Amino acid sequence: MDRASEGLAAAGFPVHYRQGRSLYRDLVRKAAERAGIPPEIAEAVVRTESGYNPNVTGPVGEIGLMQVRPSTARLLGFTGSLEELREPHTNIALGVAYLAGAWRLANGDLCTAVMKYRAGHGETRFSPRSIDYCVRVRSYLAEANYPITGEVPSPTMGFVDSGPRWGFGTGSVAAARRLATHTKLKSRVAWRNYDRDMKALDARARAAISIIAP
Repeated sequence: MDRASEGLAAAGFPVHYRQGRSLYRDLVRKAAERAGIPPEIAEAVVRTESGYNPNVTGPVGEIGLMQVRPSTARLLGFTGSLEELREPHTNIALGVAYLAGAWRLANGDLCTAVMKYRAGHGETRFSPRSIDYCVRVRSYLAEANYPITGEVPSPTMGFVDSGPRWGFGTGSVAAARRLATHTKLKSRVAWRNYDRDMKALDARARAAISIIAP
């Protein structure tokens, strides 16, 4: 066991996380570097999505280390089977390609990028789950001493001051804000040039997917 693995074991990380991180971390970082996004952010997304467990299947069919949906994989040009989608190299390549598209659409805003990764590139609203997701990613980046910029936004769907609406989740704005204790909360998303970026998305994603090639 190397020193990094020993440190993770001492910190109480589960075996599948320690083993998975040891096996796949370099793949994640290299894919991120090729796609032009910070490797630390890709690592934090993998940890949030699967805890580095390639065998995870999500509640709506998300697969593998980066919890890629088959429909998203097809959007990126993947034509293989579900088991091929689970294969770590392919799953990381596709997941990082989609994350890179989200990162560019968000103009480098962390919470917007990871919201678009989990909810879809076309989503512009923040649900409480997307807020929680961003808080988790930020916490993992903080553990890695990665410099975090920007702010955690307030929810823009699913809650009103008096309680839930639209059938998304339960709770209140105050409860959602508590997800980000000690984090300044303010909505700051600006969507200038958004339509133009959406039109260019397919070209960017298909360029990024070239990392699948051996």
